[in-house]
Amino acid sequence: MSGHRFLRSAVLFLVIASTFFAFAQQDKRGRKYKAPPETMKVDILVVRATNGKPIPNAAVIFHPVNEKGKTEGTMELKTDLEGKTTLDVIPIGSTVRLATLPDVPTSAEAGLPEFEAQGWNGLFAPKHVPMLYFSDTTDNGSTTSANCISHIVPYTNLAGDLSGNTVAHYNFITPNLCDDMHNSSGCNSSDSIANGDAWLSANVPPILASQAYLNGGVLFILWDEGTASASDGPVGLIVMSPLAKANGYTNSIAYTHSSMLKSVEEIFSVPLLGDAATASTSDLADFFTSFP
Repeated sequence: MSGHRFLRSAVLFLVIASTFFAFAQQDKRGRKYKAPPETMKVDILVVRATNGKPIPNAAVIFHPVNEKGKTEGTMELKTDLEGKTTLDVIPIGSTVRLATLPDVPTSAEAGLPEFEAQGWNGLFAPKHVPMLYFSDTTDNGSTTSANCISHIVPYTNLAGDLSGNTVAHYNFITPNLCDDMHNSSGCNSSDSIANGDAWLSANVPPILASQAYLNGGVLFILWDEGTASASDGPVGLIVMSPLAKANGYTNSIAYTHSSMLKSVEEIFSVPLLGDAATASTSDLADFFTSFP
């Protein structure tokens, strides 16, 4: 099997602890599509109390509270090098503004007078779908971009692609908030880890049984954050492929998310970007018996 046949068959990149994004194309057909309310932005600056200097890479943690006063999970933002970060806030679903968020408009005030929601579940986080940040994917942010709609698609499309052996060469999959081990509220159980495990146990086997995988494919299952709220690692990575070293192979090589990027770029013979281009960034070749 030649090196370029390896994973030109299919790269399935499954990111855990993110959010699933899909255009609901079936909902756009036969009726006029109306976009959801735009978000408003809240700028945050974190400084030291002692000298007022900005704190870079600081964790800003929010604890959402439901109407009963109970905390429902956490949300974390990271500050940039200037100690700044931004929180996107969607208009509230009720017909009147909340006393605790007096500056956040209602959906009607945001331009959707017929829109009212009693609660939100599984909200889409654009930051978890990096392709949306490339202007050539979205035609410079167009909500009607044919290119974006044809490439950023519902996860349910994958089943037909697997059975028909028409899987794209590269597939980026992000489960929803219940299945990615983030949330527990409104999910199948209150155990967020068990919810993620259940989703993997149901969705990974069909991938491993597909011709796209068996014909030199690979499945990378990658977590995007560590266990500690103030830590970016270590994070989990599982590499599954007919060309992977067997018997639960592990190593002691230090990897970063740039290692994942570098490996995919090498598989497809495209230029290395950012930290992936540095000699100090190791690719994942050691996990395979054959690698481009």
